[in-house]
Amino acid sequence: SEFWKKFSLRDKEDLTFFKKIYLKRFPDILKNHSVPRIPKVLHYIWVGPREFPEKSISYVESFLKLHPDWTFKFWTDNPSRSPPHPSMQVCLISDINSPFLEKYLEKTDNYGEKSDLIRYEILYQEGGIYVDHDIECYHSFEKLVSSLDFFAGLEPPHRNSGIDTRIFPCNAVIGAKPFHPILLRSKEIVAERWDSVESCFPYTDAKSLTLKVLHRTFHSFTLAAKEVIDRNGSKDVIFPASFFYPDRITSKKSLERWKKNGLVWTSHKCDGIWKPQEKLDSPTNKIDVLKAKNKVLSKKYKQAKILLFLNFVACGFCLYFLLKDKNGKKILGI
Repeated sequence: SEFWKKFSLRDKEDLTFFKKIYLKRFPDILKNHSVPRIPKVLHYIWVGPREFPEKSISYVESFLKLHPDWTFKFWTDNPSRSPPHPSMQVCLISDINSPFLEKYLEKTDNYGEKSDLIRYEILYQEGGIYVDHDIECYHSFEKLVSSLDFFAGLEPPHRNSGIDTRIFPCNAVIGAKPFHPILLRSKEIVAERWDSVESCFPYTDAKSLTLKVLHRTFHSFTLAAKEVIDRNGSKDVIFPASFFYPDRITSKKSLERWKKNGLVWTSHKCDGIWKPQEKLDSPTNKIDVLKAKNKVLSKKYKQAKILLFLNFVACGFCLYFLLKDKNGKKILGI
């Protein structure tokens, strides 16, 4: 099909790689296990001056409803901040003993990137499930935590700066046992790439800052998952995109059907508030404004040229008829 023609050899190899692991582990998920391999803890992270989005409270409640006996932790940098739900345990990021966080949290002003760093460290130390604030839950994660040591989900296939494949796991939903090697490797890759990425994107415009986050922290998880997944007897899975991120690959009608059939665990609303916004007075923004103005002026200029041409034609016809006598003979040039 046309869709598959867009896939490179690397894309197909990556898809086959994750598919084989998924098919190998899926029978374990269907079995009943008495002891969870992943702690029954759900972690939320909220840092920075903004308040927790009101619309995301209902998404938190969707997890609470389906996991009534789980522990919910709300990690924040503000000791006076209230959790989005009173049953959640407030945890301070400053209480985490981590030289890794101490070093790299100071190096970034982007709160989305800070959240990436924090989730890797929390899951490495404590285990459990991390979810973004804009994730809505449709099914319990009980079977997943009882049968797996690690899980995440593929994003819908698309090009993403920072990696040369359309097939990569997303870090918006991650489940892991404590000290899982994928989380350790994610932190190591962050440290390995930090300075080189910084030198590649030295500018402060929104696009450069976004690319910096993708290269430094987001795709460190991507690379780590591919590198050490399912090693040394660890039961790991990267689920198909439909499990956690179905919104961009199906219609609303199909989504409802998938939910009823148990094919979808969550939905990612993709709030995107982590992305840097261009400052109004930044050079890049000024250039964009000038380009937009130039585009409008160019369009108006073309319209004016067309109107001028039409007026010229109309005047020509009027002049032609004025210079003819009543019998159709030209007054001039006979």
